[in-house]
Amino acid sequence: MREINLSLQQIKNNPLLKGELYWSRPSGRRLLIGRAGEFVNLELVEKLSQQNDQFFQKIIIDEERVSKVVDHFMDLQKAQLEEVKLRYRNLILVDFYRALKDSEKSSTLDFVFICHETFYEFNNENINLEEQFIKTSAITFKKAQVIASSVVYLSLVSGYLDFKFLKEVFNTILLTYYSYVCRSGVCVTDQLSSLEETYDNVKYLKSLSKDFFEVDYNLNDDVSGLWRKVHDRVFALEIEFDSNDIEVIFKSILENVKDYRYFNEIFSQEDIDRSA
Repeated sequence: MREINLSLQQIKNNPLLKGELYWSRPSGRRLLIGRAGEFVNLELVEKLSQQNDQFFQKIIIDEERVSKVVDHFMDLQKAQLEEVKLRYRNLILVDFYRALKDSEKSSTLDFVFICHETFYEFNNENINLEEQFIKTSAITFKKAQVIASSVVYLSLVSGYLDFKFLKEVFNTILLTYYSYVCRSGVCVTDQLSSLEETYDNVKYLKSLSKDFFEVDYNLNDDVSGLWRKVHDRVFALEIEFDSNDIEVIFKSILENVKDYRYFNEIFSQEDIDRSA
């Protein structure tokens, strides 16, 4: 964990928080104004900066690791041949497996940032996820990011290699929770099946996963089923990121999907490690 000083402009350029964000009062005392994995409240930051433009963030993600894995995803996006796609998939998953096996200490927030920087497509004026989630439920957004990122990684494990498909999965899941909080104005706390917007989105991912299933495991499972299981587990957890939360968050999610037989690969990755 390291601490950095931030200006108002730097915060605006990177509104998804890599750690807890503090504002320094003119007296020198610090005030916590944002938690790791949340979008910063820019309206509040701008107001505080008029008194004192001194902000501090305690970074808990491994920025070098995040950058490396994002590069692997970009290589996957450019790959045309299946064997090349498999190589970059393996590089991504080797990093994932090492984190799970504690050979490299890391936070679940690393995976959130990897997927956010790779797939997030709502940086436009038409859909402002950040503002809506800040107004209604920062907790829902934090959990939605964990769910979307988890499903992307589990999709890779289960054989999906197409970058466009992974991006579609990530953003469809985020958009579902965004639609819910826009309509209801409250956080999501119940079962996935009760979200009105979910039915069509689940059907969409189900049909999409059939089109993009590139490795045949002779199973009828699809990404929409994974989404349901991950949702149920994540919304049963208190999500507070720290620099070593893999056991509490990500492994807990995996426990909820262990009946998907091909996920045994997660804990027997030697062949993938050699091929990467």
